[in-house]
Amino acid sequence: MRNIGVIGLGSMGRPMAENLLKAGYCVSVCDIREEALKPFRAKGVAASARAGDLAQSDLIIVMVGNDAEVADVTVGPDGLLLSIDPEHAPYVAIMSSVLPRTIGEAAAALGTKNAVVVDAPVSGGPVRAADATMSIMASGSDEVFAKLQPVLDALGRPVFRCGPVGSAAGVKIVNNILGVANMLLMNEAAHLAARLGIDLPFLTGVMEVSSGRNFASGNYGAYRDLLLANSDDPDVTRRLLAILRKDLKLASTLAKDVDIGTPILHAVSKATDALTEDDLSARWQALGRKMRE
Repeated sequence: MRNIGVIGLGSMGRPMAENLLKAGYCVSVCDIREEALKPFRAKGVAASARAGDLAQSDLIIVMVGNDAEVADVTVGPDGLLLSIDPEHAPYVAIMSSVLPRTIGEAAAALGTKNAVVVDAPVSGGPVRAADATMSIMASGSDEVFAKLQPVLDALGRPVFRCGPVGSAAGVKIVNNILGVANMLLMNEAAHLAARLGIDLPFLTGVMEVSSGRNFASGNYGAYRDLLLANSDDPDVTRRLLAILRKDLKLASTLAKDVDIGTPILHAVSKATDALTEDDLSARWQALGRKMRE
C-alpha cells in the first residue's frame, strides 16, 4: 500500500498529506481549491480538483468537512464511484467526522466496485495533525486493519480499534460532545476565575486532581496556545465555530436516530449556535493573553 490519495486539504488534511510524504509514501491530493493544491504541485505531487482522479490509488483518505461532502467525493458526479476499476479497487478510509449511516451508505455504494470502506475519524486538531500525534479511531476487520495500520501509524497515535464499519464514527461523535462542551465551558470558567482574582495555573492544578479535570488542566500551555491560534485569524475562528456547531448537531442527530433524549446536549448546542465569531475571538484572545502573563 504505497500509493495514497488524500481528498480534502484543509487544516487537517493538508498536514496529514505532508506527513505521508515525509513517511515515504507516493501521495496524490485532491481539493476543489486551487490555492490548497499549489503547495503540493510545487513539490511535484499529483494534484486534482476531481476526486475521481485519485481512484487508482491503493488507499484513498477522505478528510472533508461534512456528510454532504463525503457523499459528493465518494458517489457524486466527479466522485470515486464512477472511476474505480473493480479489478484494482482501492481501500477508502473516511477520516472525516460524519454520521455512521453516511459511512454505511458510502461502503455500500463503493462496495459495488469492490472497494473496501472503513471509518477512521481523528481527534486533536491541526497542531496534533502536524505532529502526527492526533488520536485515531478506526473500524474494520483484522485483515483490513493490518493493511491500514502502517499508514495510520504515520498519521497519529494512539490508534483505537472500535469494531465494525461505522462504529468509529459513533465513538468520535460521542467523544466530541464532551470535547466541545469542555472547550467552551472551560473558557467561561477561566474568565470567571480571572475576574475573581484566582491564579489560572493554580486553578488548573486544582482541577487536574479534582472533578474539574479537562484538557486545559492536563496541558495548560497547549490550551493557551490553542486559544491564541484559533482566535488570531477571523477565518480560523469562523471555521472552528462551524466545526463545533457541526459536531454538536451530529451528536443530536445520532441521538435521535437511536431515540435517546439529550436535553443538556440540546442546551449546549443552542448556546453554541448563539455564539458569534467576534465574541468567541475576543473572549479567547483576552484569555490567551491573560494566560501568558
